[in-house]
Amino acid sequence: MLAVKVLVLFFIPFLLVAQIQQFPFTENFDADTSLPAGWSSSRNRDTSKNDFTITSSSPNSTPHSVISTNATISQSLYSPFFDFSNEQPETLSFFERRSSSHNSGLLIDVSIDSGLTFTPLSDTLKNVSTSYIPRTIGLPDSLAGK
Repeated sequence: MLAVKVLVLFFIPFLLVAQIQQFPFTENFDADTSLPAGWSSSRNRDTSKNDFTITSSSPNSTPHSVISTNATISQSLYSPFFDFSNEQPETLSFFERRSSSHNSGLLIDVSIDSGLTFTPLSDTLKNVSTSYIPRTIGLPDSLAGK
């Protein structure tokens, strides 16, 4: 059985508690051995540990990458809050890779109400490659409250 991994992005159309207000924003997960400030993970595999962690195994950029380690259960990685009230949202770009045994789908969901509801930003992304592939997804104007 394959589970779907979810990357959840929070967008705030009005200035509330946004953590990211300067663009372009880049996070390569290289600065530390734990998730960066504002990022969080589900804990479906073990309630005492994040499902997504930082690893030095096979990073796209040295020295780290973010990884989930179980393709059979649903897991989520949550971004910081983004404030596009004074910006035109453009694209979300990232690199994705799979291992031969970890090949579940990837969904990108967005929320404009601080995580109360979510809307899919993309269809389920499938990647059968064990090499990193670039992904770019257009962001709708509605993320800026337009």
